Amino acid sequence: MMILFIVVSLSLHLLAFFFIIIIFQEQRSLKKERRDLQGLREEIEELLTQALDDINAENSELKEALEAAEAEREPRRWEEQEKVYDPVQLLSTTEKEEYHPPSPEKAVTVEKSLQAEVLSLASHGYENKEIAKKLKIGQTEVELLLKFYDK
Repeated sequence: MMILFIVVSLSLHLLAFFFIIIIFQEQRSLKKERRDLQGLREEIEELLTQALDDINAENSELKEALEAAEAEREPRRWEEQEKVYDPVQLLSTTEKEEYHPPSPEKAVTVEKSLQAEVLSLASHGYENKEIAKKLKIGQTEVELLLKFYDK
């Protein structure tokens, strides 16, 4: 019986050592991944810093170019910009000119929609069957359109 306990104890100790070794290896791989990620983070921060510096340099160049362009432009005087309008002169010019609306070259024809024709015929007292024959559509379609418009 004692031998059985010793064998079970020995196997449990070996199993425990095996799990300890596996955990130790996992911990080591996690430390390595952390170091790699830290290196990547530093590289990204460096790249972003360089990009921001480039953008700031371009912005300052653009700002200087805009300021130089503004300095080259001559300021306008108010007398040149301001136009004086005489109300009497404006009235006399508008009286001379008469407005003539454009005349259409071609007569404009407007076609009625199917719904408008059905409603028009129904208001003139035609029955659904007569409207359907006249417009060459189904009687149920006429009934539906009239129901839709509550006629």
